[in-house]
This record gives sequence, C-alpha cells and structure tokens, in this order.
Amino acid sequence: MTPIASRLRQHGAVLLLLAAAGATYSRTQQSFGMLMWDEAEYASIARSVLRGEGFAIAGKPNLLRPPLLPLAGAASMWATGAVDDRSVKLATLALAILALGVAYATTSTAFDGVTGLFAAYLLATAPQFWVMTGQFLSEIPFLAFFSAAILGFELGLRGNPRWFWLSWVSWVLALMTRYTATLFGLFVLLRLAGALLLRREEQWSRVRTVEFLGAPLVAMLLVVPWLLRQQIAFGDALIGFKQASQQLQMYMPAVSMPWYFYLVHLPDMLSPPTTVLLAFGVIWTVWRRNGVTLACSLVIIGILLWFSVYRYKEIRLVTSILPFAAIVASVGVTQILRDRWRLALLPTALIIFMWNQRLTAPIFSTQITLGYPPFLEALQFVREHSPREAVIMGASRPQIAWYADRRVIEFPEPAELATALQKSEWVVLTSFERGQKSYATSIARQLSAMNAPGEIIPFSDQRFSVIVVRGEFIRQHLQRSSSG
Repeated sequence: MTPIASRLRQHGAVLLLLAAAGATYSRTQQSFGMLMWDEAEYASIARSVLRGEGFAIAGKPNLLRPPLLPLAGAASMWATGAVDDRSVKLATLALAILALGVAYATTSTAFDGVTGLFAAYLLATAPQFWVMTGQFLSEIPFLAFFSAAILGFELGLRGNPRWFWLSWVSWVLALMTRYTATLFGLFVLLRLAGALLLRREEQWSRVRTVEFLGAPLVAMLLVVPWLLRQQIAFGDALIGFKQASQQLQMYMPAVSMPWYFYLVHLPDMLSPPTTVLLAFGVIWTVWRRNGVTLACSLVIIGILLWFSVYRYKEIRLVTSILPFAAIVASVGVTQILRDRWRLALLPTALIIFMWNQRLTAPIFSTQITLGYPPFLEALQFVREHSPREAVIMGASRPQIAWYADRRVIEFPEPAELATALQKSEWVVLTSFERGQKSYATSIARQLSAMNAPGEIIPFSDQRFSVIVVRGEFIRQHLQRSSSG
C-alpha cells in the first residue's frame, strides 16, 4: 500500500466529515440578509487591503481590529475575483474547516482516531458553531487557533516537544484575531505551576528543551510587525489591547446580565444532547484523572469565569470553549464504549445531527440583520447615485462603507452639523440604529412627512425604515427651521 493510500485509509473518515461540513456550511453563506456592524468592519478593512489602500475603513485607519480576519477576507476576495458578502464569508467557511481539523488532529494525537473524529463531529454540529459559519466574524478563527495553542502546549508537555512550535505559532494567529488570546499566557503559567507542584518530572524535563525555549521567542518576533504598525499609525503599539480591554466595561452601560448567564446558555451553544455528553466527559475526567481532558475542562471553566465577571455578557464572547467542550464530550463516551460498543456512536451522532439541525434551521431561515432589507436597498441607491469621491453621513459607518463603497462620516455634534452637511452628498437616517444621535432621529421624523422627490428617498418595510436625504437639503431645512 502506498503512503498516500495508507493516509487516506487512516484519515478517510475525517476527510468525508470535512467535505460534508463544507457542503453544509456553504448553504448558509447567504443567511441573515446582509452583514451586521462588526462583519462590515472586517469586510471593509479586507477590501481596503485588497485595493492597496491600507488597513482602514473608508479611508480611516483602524486601530481596534487585529489583522488576521481582514487578511483572510482579502485573500478570499482575491481568489474568487469578487467583492461581495459571499466572497468574504468563504474565508469563514475555510477557517471553520480548519477548526474541525485542529479538533481532530489534537484529539487523535492525545487519544485515538475515533475519538478525534467524534470530537470534530460534535464541534461541527454544535448549534453556535454552525450558526457562526454563516457570519464573517472573528469567533471561528479565534477558537481554531486558540484551541491549537492550548492543546499544542499540553501535547508538548506530555509528548513530543515539537508541539510547542505549533502551540506558539497558533497563539500568534489567535492574538492577531482577537486580543483575548492573552489568556493563553495565564494558562501557560498555571500549567507550568501545576507540573512543578505535582512533581511531574517527565513534563518538567520538556521545559528545558530547545523547542520550549525557542518557540515563544519566534512567536514574539512574529507579533512585532503588527505592533510596529500600531506604533507608526497611532503612536502606541498597545493601543489595540487597551481599546479591547475597555470594550465590555463601556458597552451598553444600562445593560447587566446575571453571573450565571453563560451556564444557562450552555445547552444553546452545544445542544442539550452534547451538553449531557459534556457532563459525562467531566465525570470520566475526574474518575480517570486524565490530564488532557482535565486541561480542557479547566480552560472551559476559566473562560466562563473570566467573562462572567463582566456586567455585559453575550454568547459569542465565550465561543472559544466550543472545541474544548467537544473534546471532553467525545472522550468520555468513546473511551468508555471502547471498540466493542463503538457502533453505538453512529445512532448517537445521527440523533445529535437531527436535534441540532432542528435548532439551527429556524435561525438561518428567520433571523435577519437589523435593518434588512430597506437599509441594504438604501445603500445600493447611494452607491448608484453618488460619485466615487462622495462623502456619506450616517450612524452605521462600517455598513455604509461596505455597501455604498464611499467615504463615510458619522453624525457630528450639533454645533458642527452645518459644516459637515456641506460636504455630505447624502445623509442616511434610520429608525433602528441605536448609535444614531437623537437630533438625527428627530430630523428623520420631520422629513418623513415631507414630499421632495430627488431630495428625500424613503425605503421601508413593516419593521424598518430608512430615509436617504441630500445633505444640502437638510442644511437648508435646518436653516429655515431656525430662522422661522
């Protein structure tokens, strides 16, 4: 048997799983109608990079978003030759397949191929993971690289030190996706302290290897270019970290969720059957004192505790637990069933798929991005009825930038409004954007009762309304109102 045939025979099942997952996820690429705020930010940066216009949104350099997802989106648009929602979402699909591959490879190394395959399957069918494959957000690439960093470090301590290279390179990629990858450093310190206190000599001996010492140095060198970019562009290499650390503290100050929010929503993320398997896996971990699943369990607990401290909570903030939960859930059942009873995994997998498909199908078929379709129609109108150099004023800057492909300014303070209107070709007023200033909402109510073809163009349905108005028309209207 040739080496290629041997590999195919060994890993053929997971290749079929990846192909099936890719085909399934590809059917969700047109979901939700249009990109939401965060997605549009990443997409706008990706298009700017593709055009050679810098890491910016509508010409304004971006200081918060790390580069990996926009670069992936730019690569996807370059490969497809298209600049649209579907082309950037293909990057998410590819990264989702990578995440499944990471779950399979690391679990197979720590246990066996069947356990690795089932872990990848549980991750692939987890409702939250499934839904995220239809979005252009950082959650999927982050969980892929963050889990590779954690599991690679664990495998490096327990087996081949070459895993440390994969671990630290994956950490760099995770950090270039979301700044919360800094939590990896806390895991490393706690893991090494545990090895030292428990006197794990075989693990501690690997700390003295070239791989253990060299991999972090290489990782730091890989981070330097991005820090230099931040320093040159904004005068502060750590400005992204600082901005990210304040987001959850400042976001929606009037909203507060209970401390148990994430625990209650765990079945929503994993599905009830997988949550039961996770509990079973935790029991097996304690019973057998397995180090790998214990590390996964501690990472899950650590992430949930970390984000539970914050006042504002959102499921997507803790999606990085999904690969670890899938691994713990798969290990418990496969290791107890072993070879004699592993055929029971097939009906179990079928039940999980049917259950999770029923959970996700309504989300893809009924949930839409706020403002769709009137907002999308309005921005397409703006794109078709304004020159390339036009300036558009509106509250949702990234979405306007992505769909109208024009320079965008946000609503200024009232004293500066007249000056801003003079240079604005169109103003986009909405009924749903909570970031829209109150005076803009008041202007929208006044204009909605007026009839001025060519100056005021309304778009609406039963849920949302959008008014596109010429900037000069609003300026003159405000002058008349003030003089009257």
